[in-house]
Amino acid sequence: MKINIDNGNVKVKFESQNELEMNSPEHFIDVLYPYFEKLKNDDKIRFLLKLGEYFANNYIFNFALHLFLYIKNNLVTTDQQLLFELNYRMGFVYESLKDIDKAIEHSNEALRIAEERKNESHIAQCINNIGGVYYNSNQFDKAIEYDTKALNLAKKIGDKTLEGKCLLELGNSFRKQGNYLESINYYKDSLERQKKLITVRGKFIA
Repeated sequence: MKINIDNGNVKVKFESQNELEMNSPEHFIDVLYPYFEKLKNDDKIRFLLKLGEYFANNYIFNFALHLFLYIKNNLVTTDQQLLFELNYRMGFVYESLKDIDKAIEHSNEALRIAEERKNESHIAQCINNIGGVYYNSNQFDKAIEYDTKALNLAKKIGDKTLEGKCLLELGNSFRKQGNYLESINYYKDSLERQKKLITVRGKFIA
Protein backbone atom coordinates (compact mmCIF):
# COMPACT_ATOMS: atom_id res chain seq x y z
CA MET A 1 0.00 0.00 0.00
CA LYS A 2 1.24 3.47 -0.88
CA ILE A 3 -0.18 6.69 0.55
CA ASN A 4 0.39 10.09 -1.01
CA ILE A 5 -0.81 13.41 0.41
CA ASP A 6 -0.53 16.36 -1.96
CA ASN A 7 -1.90 19.76 -0.91
CA GLY A 8 -4.20 18.08 1.59
CA ASN A 9 -5.51 15.53 -0.93
CA VAL A 10 -5.02 11.89 -0.02
CA LYS A 11 -4.48 9.14 -2.57
CA VAL A 12 -4.10 5.50 -1.61
CA LYS A 13 -2.73 2.89 -3.96
CA PHE A 14 -3.03 -0.79 -3.02
CA GLU A 15 -0.48 -3.28 -4.29
CA SER A 16 -3.18 -5.84 -5.05
CA GLN A 17 -6.97 -5.89 -5.32
CA ASN A 18 -7.39 -7.95 -2.17
CA GLU A 19 -4.90 -6.05 -0.01
CA LEU A 20 -7.64 -4.11 1.77
CA GLU A 21 -9.70 -7.25 2.43
CA MET A 22 -6.63 -8.95 3.92
CA ASN A 23 -6.42 -6.32 6.67
CA SER A 24 -9.02 -5.86 9.36
CA PRO A 25 -9.71 -2.27 10.47
CA GLU A 26 -8.00 -3.09 13.76
CA HIS A 27 -4.85 -4.31 12.02
CA PHE A 28 -4.87 -1.41 9.59
CA ILE A 29 -3.49 1.01 12.21
CA ASP A 30 -0.37 -1.16 12.46
CA VAL A 31 0.00 -1.00 8.69
CA LEU A 32 -0.34 2.79 8.79
CA TYR A 33 1.98 3.36 11.75
CA PRO A 34 5.18 3.92 9.71
CA TYR A 35 3.39 6.71 7.83
CA PHE A 36 2.58 8.81 10.90
CA GLU A 37 4.81 7.68 13.79
CA LYS A 38 7.18 10.65 13.51
CA LEU A 39 4.49 13.29 13.09
CA LYS A 40 3.56 15.69 15.88
CA ASN A 41 0.30 14.90 17.65
CA ASP A 42 -1.98 17.33 15.77
CA ASP A 43 -0.34 16.41 12.48
CA LYS A 44 -1.08 12.75 13.22
CA ILE A 45 -4.73 13.72 13.66
CA ARG A 46 -4.75 15.66 10.39
CA PHE A 47 -3.18 12.72 8.57
CA LEU A 48 -5.69 10.20 9.96
CA LEU A 49 -8.62 12.56 9.33
CA LYS A 50 -7.62 12.94 5.69
CA LEU A 51 -7.18 9.20 5.30
CA GLY A 52 -10.51 8.52 7.02
CA GLU A 53 -12.19 11.03 4.73
CA TYR A 54 -10.70 9.21 1.74
CA PHE A 55 -12.14 5.88 2.88
CA ALA A 56 -15.53 7.43 3.71
CA ASN A 57 -15.72 9.05 0.27
CA ASN A 58 -15.01 5.63 -1.24
CA TYR A 59 -17.73 3.96 0.88
CA ILE A 60 -15.25 1.97 3.01
CA PHE A 61 -16.99 3.13 6.17
CA ASN A 62 -15.68 0.52 8.63
CA PHE A 63 -12.08 1.57 7.96
CA ALA A 64 -12.96 5.27 8.14
CA LEU A 65 -14.73 4.76 11.45
CA HIS A 66 -11.83 2.83 12.93
CA LEU A 67 -9.42 5.62 12.05
CA PHE A 68 -11.71 8.21 13.62
CA LEU A 69 -12.15 6.11 16.75
CA TYR A 70 -8.38 5.70 16.98
CA ILE A 71 -8.06 9.50 17.02
CA LYS A 72 -10.79 9.86 19.62
CA ASN A 73 -9.41 7.20 21.94
CA ASN A 74 -5.66 7.66 21.55
CA LEU A 75 -4.81 11.21 20.48
CA VAL A 76 -5.54 14.30 22.56
CA THR A 77 -5.87 17.78 21.12
CA THR A 78 -7.17 21.17 22.18
CA ASP A 79 -7.47 22.32 18.56
CA GLN A 80 -11.18 23.06 18.18
CA GLN A 81 -11.05 22.91 14.39
CA LEU A 82 -9.68 19.35 14.53
CA LEU A 83 -12.29 18.35 17.11
CA PHE A 84 -15.00 19.85 14.91
CA GLU A 85 -13.78 17.95 11.85
CA LEU A 86 -13.52 14.69 13.79
CA ASN A 87 -17.08 14.83 15.12
CA TYR A 88 -18.49 16.14 11.84
CA ARG A 89 -17.00 13.22 9.93
CA MET A 90 -17.91 10.67 12.58
CA GLY A 91 -21.50 11.84 12.34
CA PHE A 92 -21.44 11.25 8.58
CA VAL A 93 -19.88 7.79 8.89
CA TYR A 94 -22.26 6.66 11.62
CA GLU A 95 -25.19 7.85 9.51
CA SER A 96 -23.84 5.84 6.57
CA LEU A 97 -23.59 2.80 8.84
CA LYS A 98 -27.23 3.34 9.97
CA ASP A 99 -26.25 4.03 13.59
CA ILE A 100 -28.65 6.95 14.03
CA ASP A 101 -28.04 7.56 17.74
CA LYS A 102 -24.28 7.85 17.24
CA ALA A 103 -24.77 9.99 14.14
CA ILE A 104 -26.93 12.44 16.11
CA GLU A 105 -24.51 12.40 19.05
CA HIS A 106 -21.46 13.35 17.00
CA SER A 107 -23.33 15.77 14.74
CA ASN A 108 -24.59 17.58 17.84
CA GLU A 109 -21.07 17.70 19.26
CA ALA A 110 -19.80 19.21 16.00
CA LEU A 111 -22.67 21.72 16.20
CA ARG A 112 -21.76 22.61 19.79
CA ILE A 113 -18.15 23.32 18.77
CA ALA A 114 -19.27 25.39 15.78
CA GLU A 115 -21.59 27.44 18.02
CA GLU A 116 -18.81 28.04 20.54
CA ARG A 117 -16.58 29.26 17.73
CA LYS A 118 -19.44 31.36 16.29
CA ASN A 119 -18.79 29.90 12.85
CA GLU A 120 -22.16 30.38 11.15
CA SER A 121 -21.17 28.43 8.04
CA HIS A 122 -20.27 25.37 10.11
CA ILE A 123 -23.38 25.82 12.25
CA ALA A 124 -25.59 25.80 9.15
CA GLN A 125 -23.86 22.71 7.76
CA CYS A 126 -24.23 20.84 11.05
CA ILE A 127 -27.92 21.69 11.38
CA ASN A 128 -28.47 20.56 7.78
CA ASN A 129 -26.60 17.31 8.47
CA ILE A 130 -28.74 16.59 11.52
CA GLY A 131 -31.82 17.16 9.36
CA GLY A 132 -30.42 14.59 6.94
CA VAL A 133 -29.95 12.04 9.71
CA TYR A 134 -33.57 12.48 10.80
CA TYR A 135 -34.74 12.18 7.19
CA ASN A 136 -32.87 8.91 6.73
CA SER A 137 -34.43 7.56 9.92
CA ASN A 138 -37.93 8.48 8.64
CA GLN A 139 -38.41 11.23 11.26
CA PHE A 140 -39.70 13.74 8.74
CA ASP A 141 -41.08 16.32 11.19
CA LYS A 142 -37.62 16.58 12.77
CA ALA A 143 -35.98 16.70 9.36
CA ILE A 144 -38.23 19.61 8.34
CA GLU A 145 -37.49 21.41 11.62
CA TYR A 146 -33.72 21.21 11.18
CA ASP A 147 -33.66 21.84 7.44
CA THR A 148 -35.82 24.94 7.93
CA LYS A 149 -33.34 26.25 10.53
CA ALA A 150 -30.44 25.50 8.19
CA LEU A 151 -32.26 27.20 5.30
CA ASN A 152 -32.83 30.38 7.28
CA LEU A 153 -29.19 30.52 8.35
CA ALA A 154 -27.99 29.77 4.80
CA LYS A 155 -30.05 32.75 3.58
CA LYS A 156 -28.59 34.93 6.32
CA ILE A 157 -24.97 34.14 5.46
CA GLY A 158 -25.57 34.04 1.70
CA ASP A 159 -24.67 30.40 1.15
CA LYS A 160 -26.63 29.78 -2.05
CA THR A 161 -25.40 26.21 -2.48
CA LEU A 162 -26.56 25.17 0.99
CA GLU A 163 -29.78 27.12 0.50
CA GLY A 164 -30.58 25.07 -2.62
CA LYS A 165 -29.68 21.84 -0.81
CA CYS A 166 -31.99 22.67 2.11
CA LEU A 167 -34.86 23.49 -0.24
CA LEU A 168 -34.40 20.18 -2.05
CA GLU A 169 -34.32 18.23 1.20
CA LEU A 170 -37.41 20.02 2.50
CA GLY A 171 -39.16 19.04 -0.72
CA ASN A 172 -38.13 15.43 -0.11
CA SER A 173 -39.46 15.45 3.45
CA PHE A 174 -42.82 16.97 2.50
CA ARG A 175 -43.12 14.46 -0.34
CA LYS A 176 -42.52 11.60 2.10
CA GLN A 177 -45.31 12.99 4.28
CA GLY A 178 -47.67 13.05 1.31
CA ASN A 179 -47.78 16.86 1.18
CA TYR A 180 -47.14 17.03 -2.54
CA LEU A 181 -48.16 20.66 -3.11
CA GLU A 182 -45.71 21.90 -0.48
CA SER A 183 -43.08 19.53 -1.86
CA ILE A 184 -43.42 20.89 -5.39
CA ASN A 185 -43.06 24.46 -4.15
CA TYR A 186 -39.77 23.63 -2.44
CA TYR A 187 -38.53 21.73 -5.49
CA LYS A 188 -39.31 24.75 -7.68
CA ASP A 189 -37.44 27.07 -5.31
CA SER A 190 -34.48 24.69 -5.23
CA LEU A 191 -34.38 24.52 -9.02
CA GLU A 192 -34.42 28.31 -9.27
CA ARG A 193 -31.46 28.57 -6.87
CA GLN A 194 -29.54 26.01 -8.90
CA LYS A 195 -30.21 27.87 -12.16
CA LYS A 196 -28.90 31.09 -10.62
CA LEU A 197 -25.78 29.32 -9.38
CA ILE A 198 -25.12 27.81 -12.80
CA THR A 199 -25.50 31.26 -14.41
CA VAL A 200 -23.16 32.88 -11.89
CA ARG A 201 -20.58 30.13 -12.26
CA GLY A 202 -20.82 30.32 -16.02
CA LYS A 203 -20.11 34.05 -15.98
CA PHE A 204 -17.27 33.52 -13.53
CA ILE A 205 -15.63 30.86 -15.68
CA ALA A 206 -15.99 33.01 -18.77
